[in-house]
Amino acid sequence: QYPSFKISRLRHPSRFPNLYDGTAKTLVITGTLPAGVTVSYSANSLTNVDSLEVTATFTGDAENYEAISPMTATLTIEKATPEYTKPEGITAIVGQTLDEIALPEGWSWTDGSLTLNEEGETVITAVYTPEDTENYNPVTVEVTVTVEPAGLSDWVIVLITVVSIAAVVGIIVIILFARKKKKEDEEEAK
Repeated sequence: QYPSFKISRLRHPSRFPNLYDGTAKTLVITGTLPAGVTVSYSANSLTNVDSLEVTATFTGDAENYEAISPMTATLTIEKATPEYTKPEGITAIVGQTLDEIALPEGWSWTDGSLTLNEEGETVITAVYTPEDTENYNPVTVEVTVTVEPAGLSDWVIVLITVVSIAAVVGIIVIILFARKKKKEDEEEAK
């Protein structure tokens, strides 16, 4: 009878599970092959998030060793966490909804309909969605929003200006009318 050789398992050389990083991943056998035995792999490369079954097939010295059966394992790449910069310096005005407050590209509020009713700092949940959603997970973080008191809005300022101008014009009209009336009264008196 021929001596047998044990191959312990088929595995990735660096870590399990694989997180997406843009580089190709492969599986390799562990252990040392006997002299004259080689291994070949089928479908043994994966770069993006996915899974595939890899088969290791052994060939070689069948006269001195029992044949090594093919081995299979699943190569998987999982979604990674993208690099991101947390939004800072976000300000709002009392009464605004989160949908009215701009965030950097890729960011959104988890509840854009939320109305900010109190002045001061408040912590709100925001989500970063990377462009590559096939290989990266969205990231949820807490963002500090500084809520400032509501001041006079632009339309209120315009309204006050229009009313002020109308009042000045009205006073001028009254003065001119009064002068005309006085002049007419003086001419009648002559």
